[in-house]
Amino acid sequence: MSNPTVYLLDDEPGMVKAVTRLLRARGFEVQGFTTPASFLDAFRPGSDSCLILDVAMP
Repeated sequence: MSNPTVYLLDDEPGMVKAVTRLLRARGFEVQGFTTPASFLDAFRPGSDSCLILDVAMP
């Protein structure tokens, strides 16, 4: 069984990097994005996925 996937969307690359590192250290698969377009291109909904996003993105 694969690890749950967390999709992370934030316009600050440093935040994406830090949270990605934290979540991967705890066993999650993480895909990080800094633009909504890049996220939408890659997102594949699944029952074992979660989305964390910055609600104050420009």
